[in-house]
Amino acid sequence: MTIQKTKIIEIFIALLIIAFWVFMFRLGVENQFNIPAVESHDFYTFLEKKKPIIIDLRESNEILKQPLNYDKVIHLPFLFLESRLDQVTIPQDGPVLLVCSDGNRARLITTMLHKKGIDTYFLRSGLWGVERRK
Repeated sequence: MTIQKTKIIEIFIALLIIAFWVFMFRLGVENQFNIPAVESHDFYTFLEKKKPIIIDLRESNEILKQPLNYDKVIHLPFLFLESRLDQVTIPQDGPVLLVCSDGNRARLITTMLHKKGIDTYFLRSGLWGVERRK
């Protein structure tokens, strides 16, 4: 086997190991804290049935690229909210859904809120995974 083929195999194996651990971490975090998630394909159904308050964690430039047209949206960018989570009052008069572009920031903040006993959901694949309605 050539050195080039060996390197390719080593890189492939390393990528498989990384993918495995990322998957296991994601699975472990969500199951450990029983974090309720909304799947992207269920986003509009969830809005219609539960009528949640949405906390949009995206930065302003992300919102400009993909606006969210919904009446009950609170824009609290992740970088602002993460450092001030204890100072912000999260509405508790109905379901709260945290969203971001890819789901990672929403999952993190939802995990932090669940540790505090606040019932929230997050949009698992983020708004990038939601098909736009025409």
